[in-house]
Amino acid sequence: MVLVRHGQSMGIRPCCGMKWHLHPDGSFDLITATGSLLGAWPGIDHHPVRAVRVEVGHTPECRAKYHLADGSQIHLVFTDSEGELGLQCRMSGSTTAPHWIHPLCDARVEGFDKVFRQGQGFSGPTGFVAIDRHLSREKNPPLPSPWNIDSHLLVDLAGSGAGDLLVAGPLDHRDFVWKAELHSRQIRGSFRNREVHEHLVSAEFGFRTERIALADGTLTLPAIRFSEDADAFAALRAHAQAVASAYGIRCSAPPTYHYFSWYYKAFNYRLTDLLDVCAGLTRTDPVGRVQTVQIDDGYMTAHGDWLTSKTDLWPGGLEPAFRAIADTGRRPGIWVAPFMVGSSSRLAQQHPDWLLHWADGSRVIEWKDYDGTKTDFEHYVLDTSHPDALAWIRTVFRTMYAHGARFFKTDFLEWGFKDSTAVRRHTPGLTSMQYVRQAMQAIRDEIGSDSHWLACISYFAPMLGLADGMRVASDVSLSWNAPGGTGNDGTGGGTQNMIEEMYSTHYLNQVWWENDPDVVYLRDHHVLHEDGAWQALACWHGIMGTSVNTSDEIHLYPADRRAWWDFLRPGPRGMAWLPFFSTGHTFRIAVREVPGGWAVLLLNDRPHQTYGRVALSTLVGVAEAQAWNWNPDLARSMGTLSELAIELPSQRHLLVFISRDHQPPTPGMSLQGDLPRGN
Repeated sequence: MVLVRHGQSMGIRPCCGMKWHLHPDGSFDLITATGSLLGAWPGIDHHPVRAVRVEVGHTPECRAKYHLADGSQIHLVFTDSEGELGLQCRMSGSTTAPHWIHPLCDARVEGFDKVFRQGQGFSGPTGFVAIDRHLSREKNPPLPSPWNIDSHLLVDLAGSGAGDLLVAGPLDHRDFVWKAELHSRQIRGSFRNREVHEHLVSAEFGFRTERIALADGTLTLPAIRFSEDADAFAALRAHAQAVASAYGIRCSAPPTYHYFSWYYKAFNYRLTDLLDVCAGLTRTDPVGRVQTVQIDDGYMTAHGDWLTSKTDLWPGGLEPAFRAIADTGRRPGIWVAPFMVGSSSRLAQQHPDWLLHWADGSRVIEWKDYDGTKTDFEHYVLDTSHPDALAWIRTVFRTMYAHGARFFKTDFLEWGFKDSTAVRRHTPGLTSMQYVRQAMQAIRDEIGSDSHWLACISYFAPMLGLADGMRVASDVSLSWNAPGGTGNDGTGGGTQNMIEEMYSTHYLNQVWWENDPDVVYLRDHHVLHEDGAWQALACWHGIMGTSVNTSDEIHLYPADRRAWWDFLRPGPRGMAWLPFFSTGHTFRIAVREVPGGWAVLLLNDRPHQTYGRVALSTLVGVAEAQAWNWNPDLARSMGTLSELAIELPSQRHLLVFISRDHQPPTPGMSLQGDLPRGN
């Protein structure tokens, strides 16, 4: 690392187009070729610190020490290593951490025109957002509301044109929530403040430390990593891979292809239904391409009493059900919501001390169903800081595993993720991240490395290095526009949210885990999707290289629907690429390499008919090639093309096979490139 002078400032000469400027007063800048974060300070609880004294040094690294009025100190170290910058932060001289510590606070954002925000987890919102800098000098202009953009795990700042993008975020999320926030502020003037003279945008990057006690008076936070890349998807994926390396994550299993019970018979599913499915799969899928059969919600007498089954639906409990699934050569799966406790459960009646309470002493109630339509009038949250409650979680998963379960879908995990300053725990002293991760580690310990774990309605951070699959979007619905539910309040983003989140979180797929988009509907009854819409959604599921799931009774599919289900079967490990990830396009476009060429999907998820065109060179790197309109039944020649120029109605798609060798797609080949047996 080489230090260079910039006026009265000290800076690090970068090897990647980025550099720090550390000023004598303790403020600092992050400079990139595209934009800058200027005049930053460390901060506490969303305010820059007011230091009584600042010490700035530059040997052996650029560093600053901020002495605060209460006798504590904030230490920053600015690093440059192998084309990346780092910002390390430590607090000393205090017995208690603040609620938030921001290594970078109140930085003025210059040159960046859009931001990629990552949602906290399930259902986002994730994707690019424009940074509104509109300055109006018209009389009586509309007054835009000040805005706030939050991003979790990482943030990506970009300019309006070509150039490098700045990605920032820590590699370690085991102990604290990390969040980037961008804020707007207007400076207005003239008569009656009619004119906007300046529109300021500021940024802060911080860790939620939740006022935990500091035994030795110090707290060292994970370093924030800063990197650049000219391609947004590559930049995000590189950061995700750096996180995966830090956790030792190795995604190697092929995408899952499975059946689960919820989206057809829900709470009414029973052993006889399961036996019908098992017999049907044995008859129609003897080679076992469907890997897993999972029993979903409704088997237990009450939420929380996971080991007590409804005898009228599941005589003999779950063990014979798991055995019936295993006898077909498939993984037995089970749904559990580890933090969920129904008011009618024996757990709630016998162990009220295991339930989480708010800081004022009142019980945390996630759901209230006082109209008599539900068995449980209320749903509570298990406090896994209670050693007996945590032991119960271990018992549940150890028992399920012993009975034969090898696929675990854990749901409503966000219930256990409560800011420690807001709740009263049986055993205080940890952050919300540490409590949830402690419980999740206990589950992984009990289900072993040979089980597949799908996390649902979860924050992403506590599942890093633990979950094999992650639901990234809201529940899909029986029709395209109906809202999907994330709880019993009927809220959620539905099918459109699934499309958006699959697209925007695709950079995580097969790096941290296998992205899970929820169910695909192919049945020809008891569904509201129009003809054409369900085929579009099926292709979207199939091309991305994520898990493919259904609750349809697969063995009862008519021939045309069976052909579509087979078309979605997993192929060689791999995933689609998104050529317009950061720039956007008229359509959602995904491209996947398959034997003999490429599959190109154009999906119109807009609410109106849309026209668009795109060159083959942009999609697959060839100037022209022979193309086929592709579906499971046939491939119809489109001739030799140099571009695709099409008009699609809303909720429709075009799937094109681009050939390398002038040959159509192999008959029976799946959308993920799996060839029929014998090829």
